[in-house]
Amino acid sequence: MAAVLLAKVLKFIIKNLTDFKYTIVALSDSSVVLSWLQTPPYQLKTFVSNRVSEIIDVIPPNRWYHISSENNAADLCSRGALPSQLLTVQNTWFHGQEWLYNDPNDWPTSTFFVKNVKSIPELKSNVDTFTLVSSENKVLPNDLEETFDKFSSFNKLQRVLAWCHRFIHNLKSSSNRISGNLNSNELQQSRDSIMRVIQSNHFSTEIDTLNKKGYVASLRKLSPFVDPNGFLRVGGRISQADLPYSTKHPLLLPKKCKTATSLIEYFHKVYLHSGPRTLQGILCKTYWIINARSIIRSVLSKCAQCFKFNPNIIQPSMATLPASRLKPGKVFDHVGCDIGGPFLVKESPRRNAKGYKAYLCLFVCFTTKAVHLEVITDLSCDTFLAALDRLTARKGLCRTLQTDCGSNFLAAGKHLKEIGNFFRDKNNHSKIFDGLASRSIEWRLNPPNAASMGGLWEAGIKSAKHHLYRTIGNRILTFEELTTIFCKIEAIMNSRPLCSLSNNPNEFDVLTAGHFLIGQSLLAVPEYDVEDVPLNRLSRWQAIQKITQSFWKRWSDDYLHTLQQREKWFTSKPNVNVGDLVLLKSNLCKPLQWPLGRIEEVHPGIDKIVRVVTVRTQNGVYKRPVNKICPLPYAN
Repeated sequence: MAAVLLAKVLKFIIKNLTDFKYTIVALSDSSVVLSWLQTPPYQLKTFVSNRVSEIIDVIPPNRWYHISSENNAADLCSRGALPSQLLTVQNTWFHGQEWLYNDPNDWPTSTFFVKNVKSIPELKSNVDTFTLVSSENKVLPNDLEETFDKFSSFNKLQRVLAWCHRFIHNLKSSSNRISGNLNSNELQQSRDSIMRVIQSNHFSTEIDTLNKKGYVASLRKLSPFVDPNGFLRVGGRISQADLPYSTKHPLLLPKKCKTATSLIEYFHKVYLHSGPRTLQGILCKTYWIINARSIIRSVLSKCAQCFKFNPNIIQPSMATLPASRLKPGKVFDHVGCDIGGPFLVKESPRRNAKGYKAYLCLFVCFTTKAVHLEVITDLSCDTFLAALDRLTARKGLCRTLQTDCGSNFLAAGKHLKEIGNFFRDKNNHSKIFDGLASRSIEWRLNPPNAASMGGLWEAGIKSAKHHLYRTIGNRILTFEELTTIFCKIEAIMNSRPLCSLSNNPNEFDVLTAGHFLIGQSLLAVPEYDVEDVPLNRLSRWQAIQKITQSFWKRWSDDYLHTLQQREKWFTSKPNVNVGDLVLLKSNLCKPLQWPLGRIEEVHPGIDKIVRVVTVRTQNGVYKRPVNKICPLPYAN
């Protein structure tokens, strides 16, 4: 900054000294500053480069000299000095050093030279300098391919190279200068130059062998040859076909080459994101890429535009069951809840009675799969808590209650949207939380749009509707009739077999959820009265206790092992990570319109597999299961 200040002061002085002859001599004791002034500005970082340019516009680099700190008068105040020190050196400060009055050849200065360019601070890390050779009979330098790889697209590469060719042409022939937009010949010349570099780097040995022996064993299936322009082309078997020369003998390109990959991307976009077979057919008319099929498929799999039309959903492996489903305990101790409907009911049995909506509130026990069905008349907190009170009054108080978040109802029509709004309403949340807290019940919410995480109650709703619609058809029932039907459906669902009660092939009794509720299946045939049997032959309460214990033993021995196997989602893909770009799956719009987001947080399970993530989009932050997001493909 001191050199910049000096340049500004000198610029002002020069502007006002128009009638005087002068010679500029600039002195500095900083070797770093002098190194910057001897370095071309484009090789320096932006901040230093701009100030070096400003300085050398006023003071040329050859007018700067090095001086020691002892002979630099300006160094006194820049390092700091007491007033007493200024008094002792006031002549030097105000009038300069004594040697300034001597002949300039006697000044204690020296010309500064940069010894090691790479040691200069604030130097750009990658400053590439190369020479472009344009000739029909000469091959471009091999190190140009490293520069080619830095271009993001093949189109940009060929246009930049075409402008370089034009610049060289205009330098060589000032009388025949070319101006205006690039023409097709210039672009073709640029493509030829690129192909020369690629082939000279990857097929130099094959070209030498062909020139000497006329045969290359590694490429014998393609019968390659070198054309008069020095290009390596495919010989093949269709040389007699009535086709263009470039189609009969396409240029040979290697498979491990970034320029070849950029070429595939370029043709893929030009030909409107065509498929692999179509794209390979188009490329083969001009270029023959070794192992082209696998490379094309690899490139197309990373195309974000094509991915949006056919996104891949991540499905992690099925999670381990929670402890609430694997430990014996009181029935309806851990409960899942869901609401189904609406169902149309009428006020009375008369023909033209007014109709209104009713809903089914299902409670399912995690341990025994026992269900409890309640018919409710509206979607309000009071109605829901009243249904919960009826459950706890008949089945006992539960410890945990788990439900969906409600977002999965939004895409299922306007009727189910009401159920979704009920669960999603923040006011309802607070009221339900308060109501459950007063009953010492813990409420757990599944992530939004995670229907697969509530399969137990989703299957219960499906089963209840199955029996209802096959029983009543299109008839409209009264509230009492609908309640009665659902009570019978509840008995049927609680009589579904869990496992066999006996290993005897002649016995057909099975363990059901009803055994844990009343000691037998709810639809079992009435048993004989054994009250008159003497106590010495049968102790009723001991027998009942033994039967109850045998139910739980059968549950542990025969039912639990049926939960061991995974029915689907056997394999798991690698976990998504924070920062990944994803598409949020939505049933309300097409995949091309799915919102783009970035993962902010992952929520792994007990098995360290991520099944829930938090995603930020331009519209907000959302918590979603992994099977509702699609990670975008990334190029290596």
